[in-house]
Amino acid sequence: GTGVAPLRSLILERESNRPNNPSADACDVRLIFGCRKKDTDFYYQEEWGALELTKRLQLWTAFSRDQWHKIYVQQLMGEQKEMIIDHTLKQGGAVYVAGGAKMARAVKDELIEILGDALGDPKQARLHLKRLQKQGKYAVEAWS
Repeated sequence: GTGVAPLRSLILERESNRPNNPSADACDVRLIFGCRKKDTDFYYQEEWGALELTKRLQLWTAFSRDQWHKIYVQQLMGEQKEMIIDHTLKQGGAVYVAGGAKMARAVKDELIEILGDALGDPKQARLHLKRLQKQGKYAVEAWS
């Protein structure tokens, strides 16, 4: 839903700077987006679809109320753990989380589990997230 607006602004800023960026063709934006219903809550579907077509955005979606079993962002994270490990540990990518406080906690827990498996210890995953946060590469905007 609307919780993704701060992240959308980062994506749009990145797009506006692409002409000045020599690696403009690289797909460096990965978004795992979740909302209740695709038909009523997926506000930027066309915009992000266009970015996907140009290979400048990778998008995974979780619509929690469109089927009998709920699908959440943190579940998709588990399915995309290799991408998350590559993005955060190997490429030094950033992680931004925006949305409800309950979702943000669940996403952090999943991130710690994924990184903990890769680093061999959940404590190391927490330390890595703290380092990312100090570098401005891990930020959470959550509300209840």
